[in-house]
Parts: sequence; C-alpha cells; structure tokens
Amino acid sequence: MKSIFTWIRLFVQKGPLFGIMAVLFLTGCSFPGTGRRLYPDCFDTIRVSRLTELSGMALSACFPGVIWGINDSGHLPELFAMDREGNPAKPFSIKLSGRKNRDWEDMASDGKGRLFIADTGNNLNRRRDLGILIIDEHELDAGTRTVSSHIIPLEYPGQREFPPPLKKRNFDCEALCYIRGTLCLFTKNRGNKETDLYTLDEENEFSGPLAYRESFPVEGLVTGADFHPAGFLALLTYSEILIFDVSEKITLQKPVKRFFLDTLQVKQCESILFIRKGLLVSNEQGDLYFFSFEQLGLSL
Repeated sequence: MKSIFTWIRLFVQKGPLFGIMAVLFLTGCSFPGTGRRLYPDCFDTIRVSRLTELSGMALSACFPGVIWGINDSGHLPELFAMDREGNPAKPFSIKLSGRKNRDWEDMASDGKGRLFIADTGNNLNRRRDLGILIIDEHELDAGTRTVSSHIIPLEYPGQREFPPPLKKRNFDCEALCYIRGTLCLFTKNRGNKETDLYTLDEENEFSGPLAYRESFPVEGLVTGADFHPAGFLALLTYSEILIFDVSEKITLQKPVKRFFLDTLQVKQCESILFIRKGLLVSNEQGDLYFFSFEQLGLSL
C-alpha cells in the first residue's frame, strides 16, 4: 500500500473528494489487523535430480501423494514428480513433446486430471508468444516418458508496446491457479507494484484474449498462486503470503490474512501450493517450506 505520507500529499494536492475516495479504497482493500511474521514448521531440500530451479507446483489428481514440479526458463520442457518432502516419485520425469520451456513460471490443476503450465514469464515485457500448456494426466502412467499437450495462446488486452516504458511494464506473470472453471493469472507488475487479475473461462474452452478483472496493491511482486476448495486464494510474493476469500466470487477485494516471510531464511520464493494440512512454499534455491493451517489461523 502507499505510505500514509503519500496519501496525505495527494489529499492536499487533489482536494477532499480524493481524500474520501482514498479512505474508501484503503478500507475496502486493506487486510484486517496487522500482518505477522511466519516461520516454517519444517523445511527440507528438494531431492529430485534435475529439478534445480523449481518455479511451479500442482497436486496430481491421478497419482495419489504426487506433486508435480517444473523448472524455470532455460531448462528442458519436463514435468517432475515428487512427494511433499521433495523426494522423487513415480513416474518421475515426463517430457512435453514438441515444446520448449521459454519461461515456465507456474502450474495449476483442475483436480480432475488436467494440468496447466503457465509459459508466461515476461521479464522485459516484450514477448509475443505467451501461452498456457494443457496436459491430460490420464495419458500418463509409471512408464510414460513423453506426453502431448495443447497450448492456449495469450495476449494482454491493454498491451500496445513491446516493451512498454519502464513505468508501464505490468505484463509479466508468474502466478496461475484454477478456480471453479476459471483460470486465473496474477501479474508481476514492476511498473506499479500491483497485481492485475486476468481470467480465462472453461465454458469458452479457455480461449483468449485474457479478460482483465481488477487490480490489487500488493506493494510487491507476485510469484505464485493457489486455490483451496474451501474458498481461499493464496498469493505469494518474495516477502509475503496474502490470503483472500474467494468463496462466493473470484475477487481480490476480500483480503483476510497477510503474513510476512523471513526472507533471510526462505530466500527467493517462487511457488505456493495448498496441501492436506497447510501451505507448501518453494524457492528458487531448491528448498521446501511448510506452514500449517494452525500457524495460518485457517480452519480447513
């Protein structure tokens, strides 16, 4: 959020009407209470060979206890299977035939057998080949080595320049999740430190272009997202975990909890995943961190 001094200056410059609007904005978007610092219950190092720069995770709907993981840009187009401690699990590694890992940043599952991979990394905001890959888990078994995939090409409705000026570079995305028939993408805005919510609907076969929904002032860079069927959305930044209530509607206007991470301990966090008893967070250095629902104050 903007500092109180920034709001005071704008109030003086723009007058009382702006002040009223600012108060309403802050009231509607702020988290209840103050955020507190989180420390993991436990942590471990990922022991899946070749999974060296974990950028996204998703629960398997077809292989009990399996978490799928992907590497960031510059690696082979592969999926890796592991358990919640980071140990290798069958079918271990599967290559996507005919694909490249341009900049894979996150994963999602619809809970029914479809996996989604966000090839949406766009640090310089100049890519024109963004897309989401879809894989059918039902095509996999313990002996599978390659799998086919379908791609959904993406474009941002508001982007006109490739790249735009530095202050308008808000077209990078490292966070993807699936919520009740909708794919949700949350941007990593270097220009304004907000996140923009874009969606694709299943009823339209996830066809583009992306639909802009709304923005939220995270005052940071969003690097991961996941959804819990109880109606909670978790967003991850390099220094925070933000929880939103999306039980009735997919929106960022119902924030419920905010937690600060010890960045000296958790380093560069890139992915977040709801598992049975809490949240699993991974970093680019190859560590897994677990935060229980009890720690988070969530009754799930």
